[in-house]
Amino acid sequence: LGSVSAALLSAIVYIPVLLQYADSARSGSVWDSLSNSSLLTTFHTAGLAVFSATALVPMLFFKTKGKRALVSRIMLVITVVPLFIEPINKMWHTGSYMSFPSRYAFLTVFSAISFVGDAFNERLDKNTQPLIKSKVFSIVVRIVASLAVIALTVYLWLFSEDYVTQNFAALSRYSSTLWNNEAGLNAFLKYYSLVLIFATLVTLCFKFKVVGKTLFAAVFVAFVTADAFFSMKIFVANPSHEVDNFKSIMSLGEVIKDEGFFRVKEDYKMFSGSDGIGINAIGAMGYNSLAHYTSLTNKDYMDAMKKLGYSSYWMEVGDNGGTAFSDAFFVNAYTIKKGSFEGAEYVTEKYGIYKNAVLPLGVVTSGEIPLSLSGTRAEVAQTLYSVVTGKNDLITEYSVSDALWTNVQVTVDDVITISAIDGSATAKLVYNIAVGEKQNLYFDCFDQSTVALTQHINDSFSVKCAGKTIASSYPTQSKNGLLYLCTCENKVGRVEITVLKPVYAYSFGVFGEKVAAVDNAIATARGAGVTISGNRLGGKVNAHAGEKLLLSLPYDSGYSFFVNGKRVTAQKVLTDFIAIPLVEGENEITATYTPRGFVLGVILFVLGLAFTVYIALKRKPFVSEKVEEVLVGVCHVCALVLFFVVFFAVNVAPLLIAAL
Repeated sequence: LGSVSAALLSAIVYIPVLLQYADSARSGSVWDSLSNSSLLTTFHTAGLAVFSATALVPMLFFKTKGKRALVSRIMLVITVVPLFIEPINKMWHTGSYMSFPSRYAFLTVFSAISFVGDAFNERLDKNTQPLIKSKVFSIVVRIVASLAVIALTVYLWLFSEDYVTQNFAALSRYSSTLWNNEAGLNAFLKYYSLVLIFATLVTLCFKFKVVGKTLFAAVFVAFVTADAFFSMKIFVANPSHEVDNFKSIMSLGEVIKDEGFFRVKEDYKMFSGSDGIGINAIGAMGYNSLAHYTSLTNKDYMDAMKKLGYSSYWMEVGDNGGTAFSDAFFVNAYTIKKGSFEGAEYVTEKYGIYKNAVLPLGVVTSGEIPLSLSGTRAEVAQTLYSVVTGKNDLITEYSVSDALWTNVQVTVDDVITISAIDGSATAKLVYNIAVGEKQNLYFDCFDQSTVALTQHINDSFSVKCAGKTIASSYPTQSKNGLLYLCTCENKVGRVEITVLKPVYAYSFGVFGEKVAAVDNAIATARGAGVTISGNRLGGKVNAHAGEKLLLSLPYDSGYSFFVNGKRVTAQKVLTDFIAIPLVEGENEITATYTPRGFVLGVILFVLGLAFTVYIALKRKPFVSEKVEEVLVGVCHVCALVLFFVVFFAVNVAPLLIAAL
């Protein structure tokens, strides 16, 4: 009954989360992740989480008879295995993980603690004989042993202080990089080997009654406390930057006073890395943003944003990159830049915030809208523009065959392959582009929509425009969207692409975006005056039959859309955005958003709450003893069956998949 009530009470959380997991970029890679897995873990990282239980190891060999201790020992074995076997380790993380490769290891430690607690209590109840029979000699030995144990404990404290100081670089590598190496593992092993030796000596002294239970308990408290301080100095890292830096970034959230819906973007990935906050910083400021990172980021949203040229990797969608028109479509009304303040709408001590002309959140379109984005990034940029305007005059592509090739070999097929001839360090592609009408120039190298931490295209080129270095290495983890080069008008734009390594890519090249076309699209777009408040959306527009309202909001089946009070089915278009069918004449559009599974979760939560209260207040048995006996038997069988199903799924199936 307790398990049932717990399941009902927590449904309000796990049902929406599981549904989101199914749509996330994580779920699709489970089979591939397991099938490409090595047999053994990177133990120098995975093992760190359980070193804190080293002092308990000698007591794991105590003999016990209790059921609780047996269950704890079984749990300990089950949770130790994935620390060494990589496919099982991954399955404990639903098939894939990034860093923190033993998040579950607290279960390992708690199982050890639980077993040792039961084993220790059981040993206290036993009438074992002391090792030494003579009372006088026994007292002397106990005094000497007690002093020695105390001395060892004090020594361990002093040693740990000095050891951290002397070996901090090796010990703290995990804290700074999220991965350990062999040198770091060796540093941990040296310290914890000493802990293990001391703990074994103390345990043997206790076992043979050379040390009393009070001193034994006190020494282990001291061991645990010493380890806590040792671990905190290593794993509880100091902040990379002063609080003042964080405050100056977060103070940007109080600057923009605009009304209505708008998004804010970064000039580059400026609030990650050196600034130490992360891709969600603009959201944390309180502004709407395309940038988003969680382990449950929607895979279609990631795919769409990558194709549109926004810089993204792993489960992270960035807001930098794209084109001027895609920024206008996404209502990126403000851009935060660091340093230069000329022309800024708002200025703080370190940052300037620039205002951009944008489209309305909802744009009325009349033609067919592709269900998905396809083609090169230049073609995708043109597709988006054509959907919104019905025109085809935004993008001008500059063929790689028209560039000057120096010590470089280029093959154009389904993918473009580029490599230096004979490994030349001066392999270059040089574009001399005669630009008349004002254009924004972009360079692109993109191959696959993937959640891989690194891609084969990374660090393939250095890029200059008009003699100015735009990127010394491109693409990279932090900059893999479209690379803005410059804005040219009535002159020759010179773009130099230096080849740093052989590369192949599906989408590659230089293209221009007509500034006048962007400005005209913004000036002539028909919007619906869409407003958003909480989980509600509203707008109004006159339309012709067959027209649609295109929203630059990621598609989610949790939306409920209404036109003139009548529910309509929203269409998922352009891979992950929303189109709403309109009717002839006036259209009053309303919508609400509720996470999928949330309503069901609330219903189950209420039932669980009522069920829990009923159980707590009921004094009489639910059923007769005979019926209860049958139910207990059924529950026992069900629990065993479920255990073996889960055990197979987590501990056996991953090994089979990895072996295929």
